[in-house]
Amino acid sequence: MEESKRLPINMDELIQAMTDNMEGSEYFLDLDTGEVIWRNTWDSFQDEEDLEAEELDKRNLKLIEPTPSYEAYEDMVDFARTVEDEALSEKLRIALDGKGAFRRFKNVLLDYPDERERWFEFRDGRDHQRALDFLYWLKIEPLEPDAEGPQGEP
Repeated sequence: MEESKRLPINMDELIQAMTDNMEGSEYFLDLDTGEVIWRNTWDSFQDEEDLEAEELDKRNLKLIEPTPSYEAYEDMVDFARTVEDEALSEKLRIALDGKGAFRRFKNVLLDYPDERERWFEFRDGRDHQRALDFLYWLKIEPLEPDAEGPQGEP
C-alpha cells in the first residue's frame, strides 16, 4: 500500500471549501503544498483570470467537490434523532419533510439556543470528518499548517 504524504493542511479552509456551495466558486487542494486555492469562475473570461487558470493548470491540484446537499440533509436527520425533547424532535421531523427543509430546520432551532449550539457542534464534527475522509482518500496525512521543522515536519 502506498504511504501517506504528510502535508500542512489548514482544516478550517478545507472545510470551508467543502461546505461552500456558491455558484461561481471553485476550490482546489494543492497536492504538493497542502494549500487550499479558491477560484472565481464567474469572471473566467477576463484576461487576469485566464492567466490565473493557466497557472493553476501547471500545479498538482485536486478539485474539492462541495458536500452534496443530500449528505447535509442526512446530517440534519441524524441530529434530529439525537434530540431528547419530544416536542422539539417532532418539530424537527416536520421541518425536515419536503422542500425548504434546510430553512425550516434552522428556523425551528432558533427557539432552542442550547440545541442550536449542539447542532452547530454536531454539524461541525461531521464536516471535519468528511474533510479527514477526503484527505485519507488522497493518502494525505494532515499536519498543522504552522508545524515546526523542515517542510512542516514536527
